[in-house]
Amino acid sequence: MDKEFLLDYEEGELEERRNFLKSLDEDFEFETDRFPSDNRFPRLAKPVAEVSPRRTGGTESDIWAQVPFCGSLLVPLPPIDMPIFEKALFKVSEIPDIVDFVKERGRLQFALCALPSKYEGLDYLDPILKELKPPLITGLRMHDFVNAQEFSVANEAYSQLAKGRFREAQERAFSRTSLPQSTKRDFLEEHHSWFIFLKAIQHPFINDIENLMIDDPVQALKLLIVAGISIAEPLLDTRSDLRNLSLEDLRREDRYIPARYQHKARLPCEIGRFLFEKRTLAPVNLESCCDMLDNFHFGELRKIMKALNDGIMSNEYDVVSKNTKELSDILDNIWEDLVLVSRIPHP
Repeated sequence: MDKEFLLDYEEGELEERRNFLKSLDEDFEFETDRFPSDNRFPRLAKPVAEVSPRRTGGTESDIWAQVPFCGSLLVPLPPIDMPIFEKALFKVSEIPDIVDFVKERGRLQFALCALPSKYEGLDYLDPILKELKPPLITGLRMHDFVNAQEFSVANEAYSQLAKGRFREAQERAFSRTSLPQSTKRDFLEEHHSWFIFLKAIQHPFINDIENLMIDDPVQALKLLIVAGISIAEPLLDTRSDLRNLSLEDLRREDRYIPARYQHKARLPCEIGRFLFEKRTLAPVNLESCCDMLDNFHFGELRKIMKALNDGIMSNEYDVVSKNTKELSDILDNIWEDLVLVSRIPHP
């Protein structure tokens, strides 16, 4: 990868970031405006869903199975070595075809989750970076969204509580991984940002997190991670309309959340339950994904899923209940389509 190209690329992304931060004080509307803007993505379709946060621990088939259920699936692209990339995302030999798929259909999209200069030496990513030039979606911190006084109060609290045992808990968690030191620093900054934002909005979890940072630092770290991923990030997600979570994500959150906040989950799990009962094989690669998209219209399915998401975000559980029933009906109708049954093999 040409270093000059990456540096020019980086300057452009940082300039867009500066303009966005300026717009936060002027006319940016979280309900309607998006950053990075729609025109940074080829043939973007709504609703946009970000792939499950456990993206680096999944497989390629996990990604393709998510594509039909949204307009465009956004895949953050980390600066990782080729063997790790192939294990977590795609085979490098497939990249040219995937780039064509992005250009022609827009159903899959990429975004950088590190500055372009961090991708120097990762030449296998050249087709994605040079032909698609994905926008940068990192570099924004939670405390970019709070005022100076809120930041000062929350930052002082974190500085005091993060000393000693809590920092030791973070270090022990990192010691069980092979992450480079720079990535560990990024995670520490992420934990800091989540705390700042949750305290600034006075979310109920923050009191438990603060107490646990003293009494049970390991549990405090777990709860902070869950709250960061499931509360802070979605509230301030300026790009995605939906966030995909795996069953493992949900189970982990259930284990980490304090008992008094736990209640019977009201989640639109009909998709997973339906697919399990029907024993359908979801798309596992680009070819089978294209085959599915070519033969079925998923417009109504995406509308219902968007309505589900809106109902959940606004705590309108009657809306959630109504739309999960409609979603189940749509899935039943799709299953009855003989073309689908004939084209997707069964175990």
